[in-house]
Amino acid sequence: MKRSILLFVILSVTLVLNSGAQAQFPDVTIQDIQTVDPDSLAIGIDDSPFLDDTVTTRGIVVFPPGLSSSVPQGAAVVYIVDPAGGGEYSGMNVLTQANEGNLLGGFQLGDSIRVTGLIEEFEGSGDVPGSLTQLRPIQTPDLLGFVAPPEPVEIDPAEFAGT
Repeated sequence: MKRSILLFVILSVTLVLNSGAQAQFPDVTIQDIQTVDPDSLAIGIDDSPFLDDTVTTRGIVVFPPGLSSSVPQGAAVVYIVDPAGGGEYSGMNVLTQANEGNLLGGFQLGDSIRVTGLIEEFEGSGDVPGSLTQLRPIQTPDLLGFVAPPEPVEIDPAEFAGT
């Protein structure tokens, strides 16, 4: 009986501590992370308003790890989209470096995940203006379930040229 009570107390304390760890960082949407104030854009600042903050967000994996040849050997990247239905500014990279362990290796297309991490800006090469907002996990993301990933949308390249 005493063992059962002790086990119950230990499990209860563990659950409380784990829930507190998740709650210490703001829970924001991908769109919150990606949307930049028009006044900032007008003066050439396109950094996330959450730059250098640690946040928690949720997303659906639409680009699983292991597919990109643009990341250094041993690094991993997944691309997630906002589970609320997409739209402007509703996707982002989640990136780990080779020396950070395999935090993203098990995720597949359609996995719904909750990830807590540091918001960073990847500055492109000198001939490409602007930066790319990305999230660097501080722990292995939580797998929340599986959903059918959104269907791809065809876009005419002329739309990017503003014609």
